[in-house]
Formats: sequence, structure tokens, C-alpha cells
Amino acid sequence: MKKFIKMILVVLVLLLEVNVVKAASYNGYIYQAEKIDGIYFYKHRSDSGSVTYPTHNFHEQATMYRKTSDNSLVYCIENWAKLTGAANGDYSEEGIKNSSSKLTDAVLKEIELIGYYGYGYKDGSYDHTDKKWYAITQYMIWKVEAPEIETYFVDSIESKTPLNLYTKEIQEINDLVKKGELLPDFGSNEITYDKFDTIHLKDKNNVIGLKGVTITTANPSDIKINGNELIIKPKTAGGEVGNLTITRKGTHFNKNTLLYVSKDFQDAISIGNHQDLSKVYTLKQKSYNLDLNVLCEKVSGFEEAFNYIDTVCDNPDIKVQVRASHDTYNGSGDLLFRKDDVIYTTKDDYVSLYPTDYYVIPEIDLDGYFTPRQDVDLKNRPLEETEVKLVYKLQKGDIYSKKYQEIYEVQDKMINYRFIPGEGFTFGFYADEDILKGTDKTILFHKGDLIKTFITLEDGVISFPLSVPYGSYHIEEISTKPLYEKDDKQYQVIFAKEGEGYKRDITLEDIYNYLLRGKINVHVADRDTLDPLSPVDISVFTECGEEILLSKTDEEGNVLTDYLPYGNYYAKQTSSLEGYIYPEDE
Repeated sequence: MKKFIKMILVVLVLLLEVNVVKAASYNGYIYQAEKIDGIYFYKHRSDSGSVTYPTHNFHEQATMYRKTSDNSLVYCIENWAKLTGAANGDYSEEGIKNSSSKLTDAVLKEIELIGYYGYGYKDGSYDHTDKKWYAITQYMIWKVEAPEIETYFVDSIESKTPLNLYTKEIQEINDLVKKGELLPDFGSNEITYDKFDTIHLKDKNNVIGLKGVTITTANPSDIKINGNELIIKPKTAGGEVGNLTITRKGTHFNKNTLLYVSKDFQDAISIGNHQDLSKVYTLKQKSYNLDLNVLCEKVSGFEEAFNYIDTVCDNPDIKVQVRASHDTYNGSGDLLFRKDDVIYTTKDDYVSLYPTDYYVIPEIDLDGYFTPRQDVDLKNRPLEETEVKLVYKLQKGDIYSKKYQEIYEVQDKMINYRFIPGEGFTFGFYADEDILKGTDKTILFHKGDLIKTFITLEDGVISFPLSVPYGSYHIEEISTKPLYEKDDKQYQVIFAKEGEGYKRDITLEDIYNYLLRGKINVHVADRDTLDPLSPVDISVFTECGEEILLSKTDEEGNVLTDYLPYGNYYAKQTSSLEGYIYPEDE
């Protein structure tokens, strides 16, 4: 049993230690080929705690490395290992991923990019075809592969004095490598855009226009690159772009990178197209949720004024129209819709809209109601729900009039009358027909009911701000002030659904109250003969002694005064005929 368990453990260990390497024997080997004139290296390496090197330094002229099988160029990736003596069969040919190389994947990836942008790379801005670039590329690979080895450029095969050579060229390759590892960066992996808008994305890494970068969208789109800006326009107006995929591929070579690995000799790398890089961006079209709610106003009762509630309309399936408030253009200057264009007709509570100004109205007019309208501003609004509450308001109104009362003044023994605002007069507002509750159709006021009373104030205004619903009404004077005639006229108020009564806030004609008046008749005659005396002056005085009227008797000896306001007066004779003595009685 113990033996069986031991065998299982051995098998498990073997399975765990298996490293999947796609390797094939290579019928060839690596060798040093042609020298590069004028470029020399000096290398130095110190012993470590566990390794002692027979040689601590050596000089080397820059040399190209090649494969014997096809004489194509490779780079050395094992700086201190020997090369002399290699023969066919000493190397395996492997892919760069999961290779048997001693170098890590990260180091191999960096070497691959240095080789890709090093010797032989050429585009509209760069030309690395001179052989010096091979020496520079090999130097940079060694610095990555074995940073502990001191490697310098020197001016001869004997010199040990480091030279600061090819600094610009090294920086140029490093810049390309840095960019070579970059994908476009649009600031966020999730990008929102407005419906009907062309999408403009700025690449912070400024690599969007480089060769080898491919751009695809989930749905058909027109894609353009302008500098470091990516411009995407859905082929269908208002359509969704879907996910955006950015892929960066090496395109300089027509082959993949391969490693040549040996147990006893220098490992080498044959540079091909670098590994693909890709990134997926989520493009979400902004949607604006409109929470649509259509209600109708109904009469609910009366407390000091008519009360109303908003409730479900008798026609609950009223559709609404979303219309453009003005001519609207998208960010690219394309006309999307004209002012008052109907963008949507729906009774649903969700529509996807471009962020601009709209107004929402019901599709139909209701008899007796004002058709509602609500403006909706979606500019710069975040993704959230916007409530749109449309309420059909009843065409109701208020009633106004103006009360005037007559007064008088005495001037030059004459009475003058004029009107001032009437204060203290009581009016009633009456129903001339049954007034129904709008919600349950029960009678709120019967025909003839007094709905409300009002006493005029100093300004004389008669006001019934009751928000009066449809129906026939009248106002009339209930009581007047002493010494005034009561106005018995009924002033009709008709709130109709059509015709002239369609107007709200009715202002009635002015209402006037006149002073009660009377006349004073005085007869003057001879006491003995009773013959009328004329002309004789007769004055009329108020009870306070103010003379308000002076008249003369006519041929019949009579004086009939003008109408005087009700009050207490006295008359007195103030002249007589020759030969008469007139009484001084009041």
C-alpha cells in the first residue's frame, strides 16, 4: 500500500513539473558572421558567491549573429555563454511564450520590442537600416538580458575607457519600445456618448495613428483618425456603436519571433512581429428616461374656495408628443431636427433622447381643459430619470367687479355729486344651476344656493377668487349702507366650455349705489289774502347751519328744491317784498 501511494505521489510531482513548451529540434546553429566596422564593446563581470569566472573581462568588435540554416540575423540573448563549437542539433526552436529560456516572459517581451524597433525598422519617421543599428540593438538587448554585466562602447579593441555613444539612437529605440507597449487610452474603459452624436475620443497615449493599430466596432460605423483623435459615427443615424476593440499588431515582419535555446551555447532570438495587444472599450449610448404621467384636474369640494385634485383622466390612454424646442444640431454640426418636430409619440415611460431642450404635450385636446405643456431641459444632464407630469387643468376662473358709492359736496350754495370706491357693501355669489363635483358627479351646490358672501373694502373691489368651475352663476347685492338705494340687479356670470364664456377671470361691469334723495317744497303767501308772493328768497340749511341752497319763489309763490340726499334740513326766508315783514322762523 505504501509503495502504491509513493508511486501516485511521483506521478503527481511529474505532472506538476510539466512545462508546456512548443519546441522543435533545430537543424542548424548560431554563429558570428560579419563584423561591423568602427564599433567595439568592452565587457566586465565579477565573480559571485557561487560562480567563479575564468575570464572577468574581454573586448569584442560588434558582430552580426546569424543562423546557419538560412543565414538570417538573430541576436545573442546570453551574453557570457560561449558560441564556439556549436553544431547542428545543439539548439531547439521555440516560440517566445512558455519557452525553456532562462529569461522571464517580461524580459523576453522587452527584448522582442527592442529587436522589433531596432535594426531594420523603417517607417515615415524612422530609418534604422544602417548596420550601426544592429550593434546598438544588440547592446540594448544585453543590458536587459544581463544587467549585472558591465557592457560599454569603446573606441578600439584594446580600450577600456567607456564612451557615451549612440545616446540619441538608444533613446529613440526606447521611445519606440515605450510606445510599442501602449494601446490608445481614452481615459476610461467605459465611454458614454449622446444619441445622434459623432463620438470624438482623444488618445492620451498618442498612438492611435501608428501602423499596426486596428480599430473595430461591434456595429457598423464610419471610423476616422485625425491626429491623436478617434472619430466614430454610427452608419445608422441614432444607432448604437457597441463595443470598441483596439488591437495593436506588429506588421514590420512576415514572421513571428522565435527563440533558439541550447544547453551548452549562447541562446539567440530571431525577431518577428511582436505579440498582439488588444483592449475592449464599452461604448454606451446615453439614454434619458422620461417618467411620463398624464392626469386631469377635477372638482373635489369647497372650503372658502373651490378645491381641485389631479386624478386619472377619463381617457387613461392619452399619448404624449416629445417635440423639439428649437432647431437642434449635434456636436458635428449635423441638423438633427427642426423646431416643433415630433421626436416621439408615446404613452410609454421611456424614450432615448439627444441632450437638448424639448417640450412635451399630450396628443389630444380635452373639452373644457387647457392643454398642458412641460419644457424639458436635458442639456448636460447625467443619466437619470426626468419626471414629466402633464396635468390637464380645468378652464376655471375668478370673478371681479368694482363697487362705487355716491357722495355729495356743497360748493357756492350748490350740491355736487360724485362717486368714490364703495366700502361696506355686502354681495353674494349664487349658483344658477346645480354645480357638480367633478370626481364623483354628486351635487356640490344646488341651483339658487348662496356659495359665498363678500363685503367690499376701502378700495371697493368685489372679489370672488374662488377658482370657479364651469357653470352659471350670478352676484347680487345682499345689503347696502344706510341712506343708499339698494342695487337689486343680478349680475350674470357664465363659465362655458365654448364661445365667449371660454375666457377665464371675468371682470363684470362697475356697480354703483346712489344716495337716497328727496325734495323740499316751500310756499310763500300773504298771510291775510293768501296771495302768492314772488320773488322771495328761500335758503335751505343743513341741521348744522350750513346753507346749501338759495332759491326764489315762482309766480305761484312756490320753491321746489333739487333732489337732496336724505337727511335733516331747515328752510328760512331771507328776503321779502316791499311792505312785508317776513318771519325769521327756521
